[in-house]
Amino acid sequence: MKNKVLISLFLINSFLGAQNFITNERGAQVGDCITSYCLAKILSIKYKENLQYTYTPFIHSELFVFDHEPRIDINHVFSEQIRVFDEGCITNNLNKDNVLFTCHLETKINQIDQPCIDLIKQEVQFKQIPKVNKIPTDVTTMAVHIRKGNGGGQFFDGQQTSLQAFDFNREQVKYLNNYVSYPFDWESYTRNNGHLVCNILENYKEYEPNWSFSGKPVDKVDKWQTKFPPDQFYIDQIIKVSKELNHQKLYVQLFTDDKNPYELITKLKNAVNLENITFFYEDNRNSSYKEQIFRDLYAMSKFDILIRSQSYFSRVAELMGNHKLVIYPLEFKWDDNKLIMNKVVIKGDIEQLKRKLNIGILITATGKYIQFAKEFITGAKKYFLPNHNLKFFLFTDGQYAKEDNVTVLEHKKIGWPYDAMNRYELYTKHKDLFTDLDYIFSCDVDLKFISNIDEAILGDRIALKHPHFENNRRGRYEVNNKESKAYVADHEGQHYFCAGFFGGTKNEFLKMCNKVSCDIESDFKINFVAEVHDESHTNRYFIDNPPTVMLPYTFGCQEELPWEITDKTKILYVYKNHDEVRQ
Repeated sequence: MKNKVLISLFLINSFLGAQNFITNERGAQVGDCITSYCLAKILSIKYKENLQYTYTPFIHSELFVFDHEPRIDINHVFSEQIRVFDEGCITNNLNKDNVLFTCHLETKINQIDQPCIDLIKQEVQFKQIPKVNKIPTDVTTMAVHIRKGNGGGQFFDGQQTSLQAFDFNREQVKYLNNYVSYPFDWESYTRNNGHLVCNILENYKEYEPNWSFSGKPVDKVDKWQTKFPPDQFYIDQIIKVSKELNHQKLYVQLFTDDKNPYELITKLKNAVNLENITFFYEDNRNSSYKEQIFRDLYAMSKFDILIRSQSYFSRVAELMGNHKLVIYPLEFKWDDNKLIMNKVVIKGDIEQLKRKLNIGILITATGKYIQFAKEFITGAKKYFLPNHNLKFFLFTDGQYAKEDNVTVLEHKKIGWPYDAMNRYELYTKHKDLFTDLDYIFSCDVDLKFISNIDEAILGDRIALKHPHFENNRRGRYEVNNKESKAYVADHEGQHYFCAGFFGGTKNEFLKMCNKVSCDIESDFKINFVAEVHDESHTNRYFIDNPPTVMLPYTFGCQEELPWEITDKTKILYVYKNHDEVRQ
């Protein structure tokens, strides 16, 4: 204990012997204060020979590691106090003694080195770990911070009046993948692009004492538009990330100061409308603001992806964390009442987040159809979604040599056309085998893959337009028996699809198989077989549940018609004697 006191006295005496000092500004908002701390700390390192850092505590700063920083005696009298706008404020005054330099949000630093960032990241962490909702580890996780300022947080900033959800030409949005900036550095954009410096103090003059804006909505205050983007910005970014990750499973958690968070997350979920995404909001509105800061900042820092505004609160979360991907707006434009974020920064490599999908391919090869299985599986492994994990399920009464990722399941031949019609019931019966699959495809075994098929094929419900009906899109729907579950009225149906190749997400695929299986069974009970067997029922289903991905007629062609094959052709229907192989 005695040694600790001696060491402390030594540090204090050494500290007070410094010529000049630099400190952070004390403010009301935690994000603003931490930003000021970071800038002051960097400058103290940069000018360490002439400048000593002194810590000025602020609201809730005791939560952070940097709270251990030395602080000067409050009774210490400085010869001069200078507010730092740029490094010139320091270099032009270093010849003086006993000066206190104070950093603030718009303090401009000419260059920031990585060692400074590494040091600051260690300091801007919590002393203790708060109790937060468990973040899943088996899926890619995304934190979305939406700043509203409408009365759900510590302060009321004002209302947003821009349209929150809208359509617009996305081609006007430019994504910057190589833009270098730091979350605490307001001036990085203006410095790197030669724009006029944004004087935040001018904006602060529009505040009334109660922190509400006088006559000007927050999303129309100069340079604050990127702090309060509309909901459409977040909707677009979530969809974009999901698409680039091949719609793999995502866990999206909302962090917001919106006064109606559940209404907001419902809007996001409905607008995004993707089944691979689970949305979540942890309600901590009954907690103290200190507890909210503690839990939200920590949790946001632990996600794989952070989509944020230019709010300093979420900037601090970025600084605290090691996100694999961070997305935020840099520039904006107005189109009437549409506030468009037309320049967006993407920091990180999305390739790190891509996981291989588990793709199930179900094929039935009873009787003589087993002769096509080897070529089918070999071709699929080469061309069908080659960047992912393929798992084949071969239903057959024949022999097939043991092969990696091929599960052979015994299934007896029952005769044409029931071998094909029975597969929907067969797949439903074995659904427990497919629990770890992301997507499932049902394929005729007499298909031949000839060209690479990539992730663009993926969707909730995937159907292939029948090549025989390019000029007669409605094909030959079942119309003869209105009691049939496959019945299609004259006014129904826009396209005719193949039953030999279809798929979708696991849940949508099994939902379809169960429905079609029940419909076929209903027809059997009235002693009726649809005109084109299972294909009639497949098309009835797609009328009621339209495909989300419709593959063109040219995707598949007859092997015996080589003149119809184009560079868009991916599969061939193998030439064969149908009567012979169906025996």
